[in-house]
Amino acid sequence: MSDKKYEQAEKEIFKNKLKKLEKIQGRHTELISLYVPNGADRSSVMNQLTQEVNQSSNIKSPTTRKNVQGALRKIAEYLKIIDFKIPDNGIVIFCGNVSEREGRTDLQLYHVVPIKKLNMKTYRCDSSFVIEPLKEMLAPDRAYLTLAVDNKEATTAILEGKKYRIVDRAFSTVPGKIKAGGQSAHRYEHLRLDAANEFYHRIAEHINKEVMPYIEKITGVV
Repeated sequence: MSDKKYEQAEKEIFKNKLKKLEKIQGRHTELISLYVPNGADRSSVMNQLTQEVNQSSNIKSPTTRKNVQGALRKIAEYLKIIDFKIPDNGIVIFCGNVSEREGRTDLQLYHVVPIKKLNMKTYRCDSSFVIEPLKEMLAPDRAYLTLAVDNKEATTAILEGKKYRIVDRAFSTVPGKIKAGGQSAHRYEHLRLDAANEFYHRIAEHINKEVMPYIEKITGVV
């Protein structure tokens, strides 16, 4: 398998994992997401888990308290099993009660190795897993600036993969053509050219302003 096909296959597996995790909804705030980048301090992470176990003792619901503490201990045990050997891109651990039946506990742990380097350390306990930072990794690395323009209006958009996002629309004050001749027509045509020139300069200024956040990704203009 070529490197490109292997990379695409890995991305599809990653995407499918996120889809499954996105569908999981906790009955209460007892689903834990833990983002651990490569190089994270072991004692710091383990101490945080211990502190969260202690703090969760304040949860009023006995069932929710039991599930949260169980998930935290399960995560800590998993990190001990792998001897805190974090992959180069980091690791994200999801754990919690995924049972759809009230009063029943089904603690499950999932781990995901990001397809890009993880630069954040995050802990969250909620009714759903936090996967947005991972979903953002699926965004294309390359983008194209697309511009549709005539003397009446201009639309600027960013094309990423199969999706586009309109970032600016501008409308001109360029008057239409006239059929009359003579000097008045020449003066009128000069006014039209000046107005068009001003409009194109305004488009360029808008592009410079709106496209700057994407400038590193843009590889072409249409």
